Amino acid sequence: MDLFIANGKNEHNQFFNNTGNNNNHVKVKLKGKTSNRSAIGAKLKLFYNGNMQTQEVSSQSGGGCGSQKSLTLHFGIEKNNIVDSLYIEWPSGNSQKLYQLEVNKKHNLTELK
Repeated sequence: MDLFIANGKNEHNQFFNNTGNNNNHVKVKLKGKTSNRSAIGAKLKLFYNGNMQTQEVSSQSGGGCGSQKSLTLHFGIEKNNIVDSLYIEWPSGNSQKLYQLEVNKKHNLTELK
């Protein structure tokens, strides 16, 4: 993933170009039904090969004016070819667990009612 930083005041903006590698990843885009449509506040736990990563859907991150993070979450999973499971805790209190997610793919997931 590339990174662009828009600085304020007299500081220059910065662009960091990631030339990539051969590692695998999983992208997750959530859509709330009972929760808010953007799923802001949803907490995700991704499990693979004995490892766990957590992320939260956030409308703003970094704490600075104009800071922003994509609503699509990106998990890097090294050379692993399988995601054992993904646990989603929705802002509404609902939860979902998915198994055997395909890697190097964007998963568009909708909250179950």
